[in-house]
Amino acid sequence: MEIYIVKQGDTLAKISDQSGLSEERIRILNGIDNDNLVIGQALLLLYPSVTYTVKKGDTLEKIAQAFNTDIRSIWRANYNISGTYEIYEGQNLVIYYGSNSKKQIITNGYAYPGINSSLMEKTFPYLTYISPFTYGFTENGDVLELDDETIRSYAQRAGTETLMHLSTLTVEGNFSNVLASKVLNNRSVWSVFADNILSVLKERNFSGLDIDFEFVFGSEASLYAEFVGYLTSRLNPYGYKVICALVPKSSDNQQGDFYQGHNYELLGQAANLVFVMTYEWGYTYGPPMAVAPINGVRNVLNYAVSKIPPQKILMGIPNYAYDWALPYEKGVSRALLLGNDEAVNLAYDKGAEIKFDNGAQTPYFEYNEPDNGKNHVVWFEDARSINEKLKLITEFNLAGAGYWNMMRPFNANWALLDYYYKIS
Repeated sequence: MEIYIVKQGDTLAKISDQSGLSEERIRILNGIDNDNLVIGQALLLLYPSVTYTVKKGDTLEKIAQAFNTDIRSIWRANYNISGTYEIYEGQNLVIYYGSNSKKQIITNGYAYPGINSSLMEKTFPYLTYISPFTYGFTENGDVLELDDETIRSYAQRAGTETLMHLSTLTVEGNFSNVLASKVLNNRSVWSVFADNILSVLKERNFSGLDIDFEFVFGSEASLYAEFVGYLTSRLNPYGYKVICALVPKSSDNQQGDFYQGHNYELLGQAANLVFVMTYEWGYTYGPPMAVAPINGVRNVLNYAVSKIPPQKILMGIPNYAYDWALPYEKGVSRALLLGNDEAVNLAYDKGAEIKFDNGAQTPYFEYNEPDNGKNHVVWFEDARSINEKLKLITEFNLAGAGYWNMMRPFNANWALLDYYYKIS
C-alpha cells in the first residue's frame, strides 16, 4: 500500500507507469472521473495480493467458492462492481488486497432516506449495519414514521443489517433536550415506548436500536443511562442490539450543554455498543479547522477506553468537508458542507494547491473567489487522514467504526477500510 502525493507535472499515465497499476484502477481507488489532478492531492495506490481473470461461465458465487471467500468480500475489493452481480469474460477482479487474515470489525453508517441508489449499491457492502436517519418520537412514547423502505431494501440486497435510529431531532433540525427530559422523567411511559420500539423493530426487520439523545440535561445524565439500560434489557431478549451515540468527551467534567448529559461509564454499561462521535471540531458555525484532527480524536479515545471496554466502542469517522469564507466572524459565518471528493474537484477548479497539517493529520487548501474578492479555506479528509484514523481501531482494539454519513462518495476510504479489516 502506498499513498502518493501529486507533484507538479504528474499525470495519471505517469503515475500508472511508475506504480504498475492501471489508470483505471487508480481512478476507481480514488474516485477520479477524469484526468484532472491537483498538486498536493493524495492518491491511494493499493497493490492486489490475489487477482482473478473471469472466464466464460463464471459467476461471483463460483469465484467466491473457489477462493474460499464470499461475494461481499469480492464486492469490497472491487468498488466498481460493488453491489452488483454483473461480470464479464476477461474482467480482472481483485480477490483481496493486503493480508487475507485481518482483524474483524463492525461498521455502521448513517443515511437519510434520499440517498442516491447507486451510492447505496456500491457502499452498503462495506457496512455491518446501516442506520436510516432518523426515527422520532412523542413525549407519550409514540414512534414517528420514517420512509426508509428503499434503504432497507438495498441493505437486504447487500447483505447489510439495518438499525432503527432513534433521536430527539425535531422537524426544525435541533436536538430537543426538553423532549428527552419529558420521557426520561415519566417512567410510566418507558414500557409503552419500549413496546412501540419493539413493534417497529419486528415489523421492519431491524437488527437493533441506535439511540441518539443529544444535549441531554447534565442533571439527567444518570437517568438517561438508566433509560438506555432499560431499553437494552427489554430488547436484548428478542435478539436486538442497542447502540448508544456518545458526544466526543475527553474528561469526566467537560463543561458545556453538549457534553454533560452523557456519562461514558454508565452509558457504556447500559448499551451493547457505543458510537463515539469523534468529529465536528470544525463545524458549520465554528472557526475554520479540521473536522476530526487526529490529536483530538486520540484524546477522546484515550478517555473512552478508560471508561468503557474498547471492544464495545465504535469510532466515528466523518465523510464530509467544510468550506469557510474568510475572515471568520463568530455568530455570522456559516461554512458550506461538501463531500471529500467534491473538495478535491473544487481545488482543481480554483487552481489551488492542497496542503497537509501534520498536527491534525488533515488536508486543507485555500482559494480566492474573484467575483467578491473573498478568500476561502477548505478542510477535508483524504487517504492520508483516513489512513491514520483507521489505524486507531487496531491501536485501541476497538470494535470498529461508524460513518457520518453515507450521503457522499469517498472511494479511498472504503478501499482502505477493506485493506485493513474484515467487516462482520
